[in-house]
Amino acid sequence: MAKRSKQVTVSTLVVEDASTETTAAFFAAESVEIDAAETLSQEALVEAAYEAELLDAPIEVTVEPTEPTEPTEPDPLVDPVADAAFLAEQAEIDRVLASIDPSMETAATAGVLDHSSQVSSWTPNDVAEEQLLEEAVAAIEAETTPEPIESNEPTLAQKIAQVSEEDAKRMTFEISKAIDERADFETRKNPDNGNIHSTLKKARTQLVTLRAAKLMIAANVDSGFINRVKHQGSAYNVYAIGKFADIVYGVTDGKVANAINLACMRSLFALKRAGIDRMDMETAKGAASKQYAVKLSANIRKHLLSHTVSTSTASTQASSTMQALVTLGVLKTDGAGKNPSFWVNEASPIAQKLERLLEAA
Repeated sequence: MAKRSKQVTVSTLVVEDASTETTAAFFAAESVEIDAAETLSQEALVEAAYEAELLDAPIEVTVEPTEPTEPTEPDPLVDPVADAAFLAEQAEIDRVLASIDPSMETAATAGVLDHSSQVSSWTPNDVAEEQLLEEAVAAIEAETTPEPIESNEPTLAQKIAQVSEEDAKRMTFEISKAIDERADFETRKNPDNGNIHSTLKKARTQLVTLRAAKLMIAANVDSGFINRVKHQGSAYNVYAIGKFADIVYGVTDGKVANAINLACMRSLFALKRAGIDRMDMETAKGAASKQYAVKLSANIRKHLLSHTVSTSTASTQASSTMQALVTLGVLKTDGAGKNPSFWVNEASPIAQKLERLLEAA
């Protein structure tokens, strides 16, 4: 099957710093060939420019028309509380079963069979002595065996259930107001950047719901992150807001749709299962882009489920996903320089649900 591509042309670009490593090569040419299968390539193009703050003029993007695709029907909504409770219960069962050492289980079974063969030949005196021994052992265990410690940490389902309808409604109002304020900020900064406003509009549909509000309250995430200022004239990455909204929707409604979110999270959990607990930003870029992944070691690359964005946009695509996961408390980071490391927050019930959700997909 012949590879289809589309031509994206960028005009009226003003490059303030042509030496910027991640974008100079990309903006050196008037146009670039992009694989037609690549998702959000037009948005990714603008994102790269916006993130690097290389533009002081509007962007005009023209794309050759492609064949229309059939819209997909959204999955039916599920009850997040019941769903989370079921998954939490199933996870506990899996945890208990996984904790059994197969060798110990085999030895215990053999011991029971051997003991049964001996009992069949016991005399009445042997039975009496065995009963005395069992009583003595039971008495010692009662004095020395500590009571099991029950965890007081509520599950995700319990945390969500504890959020009142009134608090959830208040949070939806705060989220809506924060998105409006961010849209006004972006309009003042660049009124012609339609991609940013499209991202915020979609985020609104996914975040301004009672389900999302309850999850954010349960995760202790305040709506203030939407307008968090990094430095004068620059706020929390818009595309990270979009990635955050997609992940929240995945937890509440059962489907993560963003391809970069899926690639980064699946790769992260695959590395974790392989005993590689940390993913640095270079590895996250490899998860976003198969072309970028060739730079990584074979030991890392074999665990990645990479997407297909171009190497020029791998940085901004991966960084916005990792930023969203840190904001939601799914990941922790050391924030070290240009190549920070990330690892799963084992205490996060949202991280646990996402891992199970993606394994089942």
